[in-house]
Amino acid sequence: MKKLLLSCLMSIIMAASVFAASMDFFSHRIVEIKLDVPVGASNNVLGVGDIFTKNLFIDLGQFADSLPNNGLNVSFRATPSVGFTIDIPNGLILGARAGVDLIGTIGTSKDFYNFFGHGYSIGDKVKLDMLCNIDAFAYTQTDFGWHLDELTFIVQPTVFASVAHVVSDKSYVSLQNTEDGKFIADVKGRVELYSDLSEDEIQNKEYNQAANYLFPGAGFDLSGTVKYDLFDFLSVTGFARIPLVPSRLNSVTVFEFEKSFELDIDTLLNNPNEGGEDNTGNSGNNSSDEETGKTYDVDYFINRPMKFTVGVDFHPFGNLMSYYGSFGLGFKHPFAENKMERGVYVDYLAGLKLSLAGIISMYLTTERTDEIYRHKAMAALSLRLIEIDVGAALESASFANSFKGTGAGIFVTGCIGF
Repeated sequence: MKKLLLSCLMSIIMAASVFAASMDFFSHRIVEIKLDVPVGASNNVLGVGDIFTKNLFIDLGQFADSLPNNGLNVSFRATPSVGFTIDIPNGLILGARAGVDLIGTIGTSKDFYNFFGHGYSIGDKVKLDMLCNIDAFAYTQTDFGWHLDELTFIVQPTVFASVAHVVSDKSYVSLQNTEDGKFIADVKGRVELYSDLSEDEIQNKEYNQAANYLFPGAGFDLSGTVKYDLFDFLSVTGFARIPLVPSRLNSVTVFEFEKSFELDIDTLLNNPNEGGEDNTGNSGNNSSDEETGKTYDVDYFINRPMKFTVGVDFHPFGNLMSYYGSFGLGFKHPFAENKMERGVYVDYLAGLKLSLAGIISMYLTTERTDEIYRHKAMAALSLRLIEIDVGAALESASFANSFKGTGAGIFVTGCIGF
């Protein structure tokens, strides 16, 4: 057994020496099938140390003060994909990939937490705003590129379909205690779910018909990557994704709930059976009926984020050690009819790669991608025919809290080829 292990080790070392002129022999495959499964979730306030502690102590005032101006937000992301690539050295690059992008944020405003943490004066109105924004895209992408002497370029036309778009920016809970002893509550909830299903299909629960509409309502965007080797030890890259045709969603289902509630404290103390009235004239102690979702046929257009990025790769020691980084702009829901859904954000990345002949590699990065800060460590083992990459990250929508473990991500990639 020891002789067999020794023989395998010697074979790997000999192969590494033979291909020393091309240090990426083990990591670069001419034909490759790749499965990538990155997922992550985070919030912008609570860290692992705040929850998993021997003596849990909750200071509501301190918690309210620690919240940023946009309140408490929870973000999540899953972007699994599978694809194949033909990458001929000094020649053709050809590939295809299919995947799903699921990105979402759910949040609540800061005022409500200030109320619990610091109290309020009689007559003040406390309002908790709630927001929700979730996107799910399915896409198929093709890669066409070529390696020249110092220049590599790849063009990536992509057909994508918006599977679902969920938005809620008009929901809130409002509380007020008046000087005459009345307690007033206003509740309004509105969630809009855009999908490919028509009104009749949702009413008849024909959810299996959704796939029939993905590609008739599909959109189209074009991405491109250019890499230029300025020197043997320095490369620069540029990337752009430009939306050309938006994806179309056929229907919107609106879930809506609204209620105003008034409670007279003096009346409640003297006669518990009479607490007040709601906006329908019913007793304040009764709950109202929530409307079921109503579906309407619409034409709703949506794009994947538009992006522009520039980067550098500094590798003075070949593939043994390299430093790389990038900076870019992202445009959320570009050209959306509802301007409140649009947004511009900054992406950046700085990383270090250590590699032993391309067989064992270690990556350390800090980045901000799609409004999430990440600090990631990843290890890769490649035997050319097969490669496995495994990584983990601390992440958060807040830079300061991204070091506290307010969120985590895992990254698993598998490759086979030759």
